[in-house]
Amino acid sequence: MKKLMVVAAALLGLSGVGMAAQSAQVNAATTGVVNPTKTIPWTTKVTPVKTVVQIDYRPGYGIAVWSSPNNTAIKGKTLKTGTKWRVFAQANIDGQTWYNLGGNQWIIGIYLTIPANKTVTVGSNPATVRKLSGLDKYDGQLLSATAKELRPGTKWHVYEVKSFNEALIYNLGGNQWVKADQFK
Repeated sequence: MKKLMVVAAALLGLSGVGMAAQSAQVNAATTGVVNPTKTIPWTTKVTPVKTVVQIDYRPGYGIAVWSSPNNTAIKGKTLKTGTKWRVFAQANIDGQTWYNLGGNQWIIGIYLTIPANKTVTVGSNPATVRKLSGLDKYDGQLLSATAKELRPGTKWHVYEVKSFNEALIYNLGGNQWVKADQFK
């Protein structure tokens, strides 16, 4: 039996199956994308911003800091939930917003809250209020709509802004979230 396993392993090695798996760079921690050229897998416009963000992940945990968006996490470098950080730029890649902490340090926007203190006006159509809850909050998905709609032309105070799939949502307080594009 042992001799049969050695022969099978040798045949796999000769066929190149084992070698092909080792020659490609795999970023399984994020996307599972194979990158055989080992080049940075993104090119996009980086927009300067100056704001402070708060890490909004599961209590007791933190989020990874990356050397570039969607590429390689910096080993051992995480930012704890609840901490606040100044960001200097943002980039949108594959439906995700990334924020630059300076240099080659990037964090993904789905685990951030941007404190806000502004008033917005509902656009020409009613705005649908949604809730965030449990795992949905951390997975970047809004729950189904509540029965509440905001009338066109009404003004609302915004307490927080979050990024979801290249779209912004506003927290109007009491875990009531509305997509930002529904306002003027």
